[in-house]
Amino acid sequence: MAINDDHVEDPMRNVTLPPNQDPASIYYIHPSDANSVQLVSFKFNGEGFTGWKKSMLLALSAKNKLGFFDGSICKPDAGTVECRAWERCNNLVCSLILGNLSEIIAKSVMFLKSAREVWCNLEERFGLASMAQVYSLEQKLVELIQGEQFLSFSLKSSQSGMQLKKLTLCLTVPVTIAPAMSLRSFFKDSKKKW
Repeated sequence: MAINDDHVEDPMRNVTLPPNQDPASIYYIHPSDANSVQLVSFKFNGEGFTGWKKSMLLALSAKNKLGFFDGSICKPDAGTVECRAWERCNNLVCSLILGNLSEIIAKSVMFLKSAREVWCNLEERFGLASMAQVYSLEQKLVELIQGEQFLSFSLKSSQSGMQLKKLTLCLTVPVTIAPAMSLRSFFKDSKKKW
């Protein structure tokens, strides 16, 4: 006896799930998410922000939670089912971020209200090269200057390369010992622009 699938009723087909139980919803929280305190292989301690950020974005993208960072998921009107679901997800994402930060950094952002605020704070503090990093790069540059040569950066770490890109620094200039001071003034001028 053959079964005709055209006439079989699927009772789940017309069921509407609450947003936090629908796997396709941005508000869905999988039962294992509560145990995902350590999303990436290392906690951010103030160094290596670019790599940590990329790892966090990948992990949170897999959980369909990136909108809590970029602001594309706005908080719904108060008192709605969606608002309660948003608050739960926002709290979860904040918890996931805090769980992947060193204790000192986590304490500095733990009282911010949204995952977006936490993320923006971290970006502002660690996303751009700090003046200490600029000074360190400047010192490394001065150490490289020896006689007349073409100066080109062949950086050992891609993170240093990203820092230089953020500084919009592209140097391949002929340098002698005498013009080293003009290179130093280049750095001072670039600091004034910030």
